[in-house]
Amino acid sequence: MDSIKHGKKVIGVYSVRNSHGRTEYAINLSAAMAGLIKDKVLFINMDQSCKAKLNPNIGIDFLNPGRIRKQDINDVKKDYSYIVVNLSSEVNSINELQGSFDSIHFFVESERSSLDSARKFLEELIKDGASEAHDKMKMVVSRLDIFDRFSLEEISWLIRRDVWDILPESGILEPSVGPEGIPVVVKAHSSEYAKAILRIAKKETGRLLGLALGSGAAFGIAHIGVFRVLEKNNIPIDIMSGSSIGALMASMWGLGMSSDEIERIAGKLKSKLNVMKLLDFGMPISGILIGRRLKKFIRSFLGEKTFEDLKIPVKIMVYDLANRQTFAVEKGLLVEAVYMSIAVPGIFKPKVDHGRVMVDGGISDPVPVGALLKQGVKKIIAVNVMPGPEDIYERNMALRKRAEREKKAMREGSFYVKARLGLRNALRKLLTPNIFDVIMTSIQSMEYMLAENSCKKANVVLRPVFFDAEATDFYRVEDFVKQGEKETLSHIEEIKALAEI
Repeated sequence: MDSIKHGKKVIGVYSVRNSHGRTEYAINLSAAMAGLIKDKVLFINMDQSCKAKLNPNIGIDFLNPGRIRKQDINDVKKDYSYIVVNLSSEVNSINELQGSFDSIHFFVESERSSLDSARKFLEELIKDGASEAHDKMKMVVSRLDIFDRFSLEEISWLIRRDVWDILPESGILEPSVGPEGIPVVVKAHSSEYAKAILRIAKKETGRLLGLALGSGAAFGIAHIGVFRVLEKNNIPIDIMSGSSIGALMASMWGLGMSSDEIERIAGKLKSKLNVMKLLDFGMPISGILIGRRLKKFIRSFLGEKTFEDLKIPVKIMVYDLANRQTFAVEKGLLVEAVYMSIAVPGIFKPKVDHGRVMVDGGISDPVPVGALLKQGVKKIIAVNVMPGPEDIYERNMALRKRAEREKKAMREGSFYVKARLGLRNALRKLLTPNIFDVIMTSIQSMEYMLAENSCKKANVVLRPVFFDAEATDFYRVEDFVKQGEKETLSHIEEIKALAEI
């Protein structure tokens, strides 16, 4: 993929009412972008109620002109790659500068009156003929948890506009801009407010780092090993996408679970009996398994968490059989979205809703790199855990050698050894290939080439394939995790270079 190219960009920050929250957001955004591009960002303040005094060492040049013309912005653009304009709440401040901005961050608080005012303002822009400014608005919602706790869907409905990003409260103990003039994004990187600001700055500067996690049933346990190495090397993933088992893993890690916690949960499947307990057979009309037990298992660790609870945004891929469409789920309960994405057709009963028949997202998009590209992500790590032709060949050779060893043991071994091997071989002939193996192997044979084509669009591709296993070998947790760690470590310098750390 091409390296990131930076042009000149002017970002306006506006709110219907003058507020410290908006000004502090604009200052933190400027500081975050300065840190990312390693160059000065110009901050132009048009809000005369703003009394901020900024530390000169945070990468921001500060102008406080009160009013400014289009030509003034054009004049300073030659000296700065990024300019942030903190607009006053007067409508004229937008109308007079219409055409100057590449985007306008509309800062709105999550309480009802602020949302209603935002909707009315957007409607007035259209009536006043300011359609260009209207179209460039990006809704940034500041969460005020002490007020109305609207869901993301409710907020979008109230403002009649999609929410571009969510900003958590900065907190009382760590103000957005400290008394010494240092923004929290510079001083306290670990706060949720600072992380959100940094993510927004990365969006605007084209530096988002995405992780696309692929399908592959039990092979997907290798994703845990990928997480572990990324954690140890402090690789800052900003957004994830996932199909099937990749959707499940992305959801857990996105909620803030560590790789150790996720491995402990996966460890519950090390017992084949526990895996069998998840199989609730029903009338094989649309699936062999009803899926109720599996969903209950997923709910035991995802609970009633929604997409809004994610610390890292996740796009969960689902395939609609009825309309032959792939789409990303990004709202509602995580457990519902994950179940739809792992509902292997023929095995699990699909979810049917409003004319849609939702099944495993890996059917059409096994490593969802495209979902990240649609979000403007230019730096992508893709993880394909499915074995390819060479892996299958190695596995068949290993099985052949194992069979030869067993034949020798049958000839030369004790009665106990012969009886044990004889019983195991009889069961193997009876149960192999079983319907699960046939369906999973057939699907993964088709998915592999789709996955590899998707991976061509990524910057770094990880293939943590543990070839000596089956797609249903969920009990081999340690083997899969170690393979994920090994593969990620072998590419860690590429990943660090991509993350610019």
